[in-house]
Amino acid sequence: MLANVTPAMRDFREEIVDPVASLLRFRGEQDVLAQASDTEYGLVTYVSARDQGRWRRAAEALQFGEVTIHGFNDAINLPHGGAKESGIGKDCSHWVSR
Repeated sequence: MLANVTPAMRDFREEIVDPVASLLRFRGEQDVLAQASDTEYGLVTYVSARDQGRWRRAAEALQFGEVTIHGFNDAINLPHGGAKESGIGKDCSHWVSR
């Protein structure tokens, strides 16, 4: 876990393919959604919030191939994959490039 991360730091800007949590400060819901989507990558993101309206808004606003709520994804056998510069094609799809 990395604490006190800023958008200028390398671990915020690059796609890390390891179990890493980067913690950064934000000033409200819109700020955190904007910071999270401010990357050229977009494989997967995880959202945790007590308020159902808040995690629904987050799921719609975040620019990622997958948005997992509370660490649970029951659609793993459906076509899934990244957005932006994260991946080509979708797993579990006949459109995957081989």
